[in-house]
Amino acid sequence: ILAVSCLRFHQYQEVLLALSLMLDQMRSMPVVLQLCGDEDSIQELNSARLVLKHSQDLKMPNVVLLSGTFFNSATLYSYEMFPEFNVQKLVYQAYLTLFPYKLGNLKGHPIRTVPDNSEPHTIVRKTFNGSISIDGPVWQFMIEFAKHINATLQLPIELHPERSFKLVQILDLVRNQTVDIAASLRPYSVNVQRSSTHIYGSPMMVGNWCMMLPTERVIGSHEALTRLMKSPWTWLILLLFYSVHRFLAQKTRLRSS
Repeated sequence: ILAVSCLRFHQYQEVLLALSLMLDQMRSMPVVLQLCGDEDSIQELNSARLVLKHSQDLKMPNVVLLSGTFFNSATLYSYEMFPEFNVQKLVYQAYLTLFPYKLGNLKGHPIRTVPDNSEPHTIVRKTFNGSISIDGPVWQFMIEFAKHINATLQLPIELHPERSFKLVQILDLVRNQTVDIAASLRPYSVNVQRSSTHIYGSPMMVGNWCMMLPTERVIGSHEALTRLMKSPWTWLILLLFYSVHRFLAQKTRLRSS
């Protein structure tokens, strides 16, 4: 947990920006901030709303803001991200979950995406009635991923079957926040000033996830031998070896006699 005590309201933008840079690729780390100053409850709630909204804009989901009178009132502020931004005023209790997982249920929040139309991964085509249809394994993965986190898919730009997106175009859409996740398998690595800079598109705050391909499970030696003995070819080969062994053994006895 990273804690910042006595956060002055007029400095919150600079402090949060510095924290977001420090926590690059680790912005899901729990952060505890404490307001510094005496404000009435209405002013403090307005300040908390601005601070927490800026935290969400900087993709820092696990931020808790303590009241300036926390040690007397036990008041703290948290925020819900989905389906829309909402500040919660809480009173600290021992059983209270300060940092709940917020990305498991997006409550119908849209994930902005665009298929790159690189066959066969994503296929954009026009149907007989003139509507656009999207197919391909990557697009199916996006659909299942959205279902898993209770989200919806949104196409922010118009698609054309004859148009495919190049890597540079995909990166531009991610940079300008037009797209959250691109339905694409194109590489996301570009060289910037002789260093490898990786640019990712993700639904809000997901930092450490990738597409996982299914693999066969590992079987033990006992199960492998059991499966092997079920094959008739195994018994045929064993019978052949046994016959050769018997023939050679009998031939050896005849020579010795």
